[in-house]
Amino acid sequence: MIIRIKSLRANGILGVYEKERIGVRPVVVNLAVEIDGTAAASTDDISATVDYSTIRDRVVRVIETSDARLLEHLAALIVDTVLEDPRVIAVEAEVDKPAALRMAESVAVIAFARRGPGQFQPMSLCGAVGAQVIH
Repeated sequence: MIIRIKSLRANGILGVYEKERIGVRPVVVNLAVEIDGTAAASTDDISATVDYSTIRDRVVRVIETSDARLLEHLAALIVDTVLEDPRVIAVEAEVDKPAALRMAESVAVIAFARRGPGQFQPMSLCGAVGAQVIH
């Protein structure tokens, strides 16, 4: 089962250039979170699933407290944060920086990670952002 959180908006410091780091700017995140939704679907009990508001709160906290310079780094931090919940099987995070590029509405990166066999390794420690099996 996939949980989608669309157009999650928060403000944070993000950018390479000093003029970008003076104040906060909007960041927009679209998430696709894969879980095993069997128990939640059959019991209709919120304790059997991942709470959407918890995901939202964690992602917003990352955006608001991160000192990321690159979208790629922020996306990896968001993916790692969502994967801290052991019920999450995989996550895709599209991180959008509105008005980052002249003549374009926005610039975005997409980071993806999936749990694999063995021990979990956070995406930010894997050295690359992109489709990746975590093991």
